[in-house]
Amino acid sequence: MDVICVIGHFGRYQAVLLLLVFVVTFPVTFTFFSTPFFDRQMDRWCMRHRFQNSAWTFGELGADTSNLSNSEVFKCFGDALKMLENNGSINATSGPEMSSCVRSQNWDPLVSQAVAICEDLWEESTLQVVLLVAVSFGFFGFGAASDTFGRRRCLLVALFLSSVSSLVAATAPVSWFFLTSRFLACMATAGLLLVSIILYSEAVGRKHRALLMFALGAGLAVANISLQTLTQFISNWWYLQLSSGIIVLVALPLAFYAQESPRWLVATGRVSTAEDVLLDILKVNHGPQLYMEVIMLELMDKLGTDFSAPQRKQPDRCASPSRRLHVLIIFISAAAALVLQQSAPVTASVLGPRMTAELWGIDVSLWSQVLISILFYWMAVRFKRRYSLSCLFTLLAVAYICSFFLPQDAKPISVALYSSVQSFASYQAVFLWLTATELFATTSRGFGLGCCWTSAHLCRLGAPVISMMKVFELQPATTCVILTTVALVCSALVLFLPVTHSHILPDTYQELRQFQRKASLLAEDEVKSPPKKLLYAT
Repeated sequence: MDVICVIGHFGRYQAVLLLLVFVVTFPVTFTFFSTPFFDRQMDRWCMRHRFQNSAWTFGELGADTSNLSNSEVFKCFGDALKMLENNGSINATSGPEMSSCVRSQNWDPLVSQAVAICEDLWEESTLQVVLLVAVSFGFFGFGAASDTFGRRRCLLVALFLSSVSSLVAATAPVSWFFLTSRFLACMATAGLLLVSIILYSEAVGRKHRALLMFALGAGLAVANISLQTLTQFISNWWYLQLSSGIIVLVALPLAFYAQESPRWLVATGRVSTAEDVLLDILKVNHGPQLYMEVIMLELMDKLGTDFSAPQRKQPDRCASPSRRLHVLIIFISAAAALVLQQSAPVTASVLGPRMTAELWGIDVSLWSQVLISILFYWMAVRFKRRYSLSCLFTLLAVAYICSFFLPQDAKPISVALYSSVQSFASYQAVFLWLTATELFATTSRGFGLGCCWTSAHLCRLGAPVISMMKVFELQPATTCVILTTVALVCSALVLFLPVTHSHILPDTYQELRQFQRKASLLAEDEVKSPPKKLLYAT
């Protein structure tokens, strides 16, 4: 007997939760990747251009400004345009302001985004560190809180804090108030993503958990496409900051519609509340009338825990050495996935600007991520998680290796290779979400996922910290060799993960160990329902 046996495979309620995960990708994208991490009091701005500075011409730079939505961002290049117009060379420009602008390069397709301050590289890197620390705190704090206070409560708190903080940041009168609001917004948005994924995963079976390939993988790509389209019409960064708070409000009706996770309620001994929630979900899904008293007894008997005892035994999160190894592999794989997800600049440096193809003004790699989601959904349904992860890491390593041997005039292949790197790295993160969700028990699933992605984002702190120290930069070829090695090592490591190919999620670690011994509790996605005389009312 399991919660999925009661509420069914996939109904209206599960569809609403899946839609909630999809909608949450928009504030995540708008908050993490779009809004400048500084305020309007800054009088000097800088952007990271897609072209190499040595290849700039007045025609290219002037034509590309038509896509720039932030007019204030272009102040940083005002003197450069004048020098190009008068002397035809940007190298003639001197002065500290122009030197800080000239050093800035970017392979991000969002050229309208101001992501640096033309003051000091140390200041820019410090703000990036603050952003990553906020995201790490959000994953860890809201993950641990969801195990204690419930999924729905944490979801509503994260939703409220994210929207309010983003809106306040847009109207902040002073710098410190703006930075504080941005810190809270990033922290809450990370928690919003984490809790919404857990809430959906605990309400569906294995096959329908694979639908996260569309809600997360394709959802983040659609959100980026929407963001790039929006920036073509916004002429002030203040409105872009404001939009990151307004778009969170779209998820409010869905969040209030969602119920508390019945799986978490049962696992924590809240029997009466779980019974009411299950009846509400059955009503939404137009399910049959059931004998809930018998069902709750069956669910509690499966846990094997006496919640009436005065002292409860704490869940053994890492009781055995093998389990510690599995958790360590997940943490390393998540960190590597985030590092490799940022590897597009390296691929761009190797391939050159030939691969920056666009379709309707949008990076073509984003369109490919939407279309290829069907393939990764099939992989999530058909194959075990560890095999899919190993395959993705291997394909990414192959893509890096191919970048060394591409001919200089192979523009279509360069575009396809760059798009493949982006897609593989993005869907690696989605597969890791699925694997980590199935690797932790219900009573500590939020804590486990929070620790996983907290450690991964803390590893990403290395990039801005190195920039602050002004350490020499490696050659693109050397960096590609390093990233290829990382991908191949992770491809081998994930094969040591346990099989998480079962239909239901484990509620206890005893149940999880039983799943691993049997390799799969149920064949494929079939549900063994209890006898009808125990369930259906007459």
